[in-house]
Amino acid sequence: MRTFTINGKTYKAKPFTFNLMCDFEHYGVSIDTMDRMPMETIRTYFILCSGLDTESAGVEIEQHYIGGGDVDKLADCMRAEMEDSAFFRSLAQRAETETGTMETEAQTETVAKPTRSRKSEKA
Repeated sequence: MRTFTINGKTYKAKPFTFNLMCDFEHYGVSIDTMDRMPMETIRTYFILCSGLDTESAGVEIEQHYIGGGDVDKLADCMRAEMEDSAFFRSLAQRAETETGTMETEAQTETVAKPTRSRKSEKA
């Protein structure tokens, strides 16, 4: 069992399961937004591991930073739990595939759209 410490208190890391991902979404964090919202992702994981409410979890992390701490160990535990989770790996792979497919489709649409030259606009 992985653990991390915030403000001198040790917490157990939670495995990334379907239910945990549902809980993340309850707090507005999804597989698609984790990279774009690192602070919110860290706070949400801390909320879910600590059982604290949103405000209290934020204050704990803030005080931990003010006291000279960081969330590196929390982030390392979260990353390790993601890597160990067959469910999370499958979910991430699907999200990556869907994103790649959407990007490819967008590129194809852009390339496939006919462009008018200046001559045809004047005509």
